Amino acid sequence: MNILFIHNFHREGSASGDDVVVRNEVRLLKDHGHNVEVFARYNSEVDRSSFFRKFLHLGQIPWSWESYYRLKKFLKEKNFDIAHVHTWFPLLSPSIYFALYEEGIPIVQSLHDFRFFCPVAFFFRNGRICEKCAREGLHNAILNRCYENSYLKSFLATLPLYVVKYRKVFDLISLFIVFTEFGKEKFVELGIPEEKIRVKPHFLPNARGYSNRNREFFLYVGRLSVEKGVDFLLKTWEKIPEKLVIVGSGPLENMVRDYAKKFKNITYAGYVPHEKVYDYMERAIALIVPSVWYETFGMIIMEAFSVGTPVVASKVGALQSMIQDGVNGFLFPVKDGEKLKKYLHNLKKKARWKKISRQAYNAFVERFGESRNYLDLMEIYTSVER
Repeated sequence: MNILFIHNFHREGSASGDDVVVRNEVRLLKDHGHNVEVFARYNSEVDRSSFFRKFLHLGQIPWSWESYYRLKKFLKEKNFDIAHVHTWFPLLSPSIYFALYEEGIPIVQSLHDFRFFCPVAFFFRNGRICEKCAREGLHNAILNRCYENSYLKSFLATLPLYVVKYRKVFDLISLFIVFTEFGKEKFVELGIPEEKIRVKPHFLPNARGYSNRNREFFLYVGRLSVEKGVDFLLKTWEKIPEKLVIVGSGPLENMVRDYAKKFKNITYAGYVPHEKVYDYMERAIALIVPSVWYETFGMIIMEAFSVGTPVVASKVGALQSMIQDGVNGFLFPVKDGEKLKKYLHNLKKKARWKKISRQAYNAFVERFGESRNYLDLMEIYTSVER
């Protein structure tokens, strides 16, 4: 099968989850003998641009003639059975869907976030979940300066969503891929027809396998930010004697450093390369995911399960689809410190931990393996190929 991947990559050096997913899926398909090509643009293009080019980039956020004509030329030179689109913001724009449709190429769209319905993509504003743009109109993003606290940037980020809505981009897409049952329910609620949605989780290549290393501490890995619940975690840990290791970087980094200086049982490891994260993961009693927003998938949960590390997470978004409460981890109500402390205490019981750890690993093998993911992906492709 000749497959075209289309993706707007983040800046060089970024650890963005959708970039990782694209690379993993491309490699998986190539390993199975398919011809796969990638049509991509990179946010780093903007950094290297002159002032005039940067101005042009801004003007093409709602509709990029540059991406449209580049893609049209690319398609004329190739012959693809299907196009798999991942992320189109900000350089590709909705124009790519029309280029594909005009060439008669079926389109599959992975929904990594809520970009089609929310200019900032995450349904999160002022420290809490917000769906006003989806429920009451996109103008709310402009009025509330949702994108980087700027009226202008919010206006520009909103324009492509008007293109999606009024030019009926969803009608051009054959199937949508979501990663959990929560994602399916949420996108159906937002207006995507249920019959056009398929659930296919991500997968983890080259998994290390179950870890028998000594488990020494609880672990947080990820962006240090409010939406990830890092401030809540730190305040809760003031009354928890167990050791906590925090790995990552982000806007709350100074807050984490201050807590690490004040409390001897909190260690801040800073940014750690992805491969070395597993060294922490294999020694963790449990991974803590205290998010307060809608996660569409938890890559870090899948990685924890792959080495037999249970997960204690907020009962929100896709997290509640990935974790079976009391089976391979625990789910606590958002920002409920008492419940979090209770579950951490349960995991200190050796027999209970061992059982949940094994079930976490079994969940990884059953749900997030390469072989199953390939079969699921091919079933989606063959159902829409021309």
